[in-house]
Amino acid sequence: ADGDVAYSVTVSVVSGDADYMALAAVSFGLTNENDDAASFSVSEPSSTATSEAGGSATFSVVLGSEPFSEVVFNVVSSDENEGAVDPATVTFTPQDWNEAQAVVVTGVDDSLADGDVAYSVTVSVVSGDADYMALAAVSLGFTNENDDSASFSGEPTTGKPETGEPTTGKPETGEPTTGKPE
Repeated sequence: ADGDVAYSVTVSVVSGDADYMALAAVSFGLTNENDDAASFSVSEPSSTATSEAGGSATFSVVLGSEPFSEVVFNVVSSDENEGAVDPATVTFTPQDWNEAQAVVVTGVDDSLADGDVAYSVTVSVVSGDADYMALAAVSLGFTNENDDSASFSGEPTTGKPETGEPTTGKPETGEPTTGKPE
């Protein structure tokens, strides 16, 4: 994406014949029209699921044409309590613009029984070549699979919680209880 570039071509004669050597050189002004548009691509992730057990997914970012200057992308998770990204920035130079760079998205264990949680990862240009700065961000959707479950632990009580007096059975019927859930 280097834009149109003007250049000239000069044609001159080199000959042992004096008649041809007397001819003047001719120059032509030309323009190499650029057909490279600033673009970048984000690959499909290896999975759209991460897990609280540390399951991860990988995708890559690459430029579509050579930039004038360094191009820096931010890679951001919409919910860092569910999915973490590494690296958080990806940088391309005019020398490595066509070499894909990998990003790893890893599920975060939040110790909450919150079920599977959807989140997104957004890749956006934050600095560098002006042509690239105008490009829209790309977002990928992920789901962090929960590994926590709701549980209860405790000891049976021997009395009414309010008074501590012994109970004789189920509060509704007075029937004896076993202390086991029904």
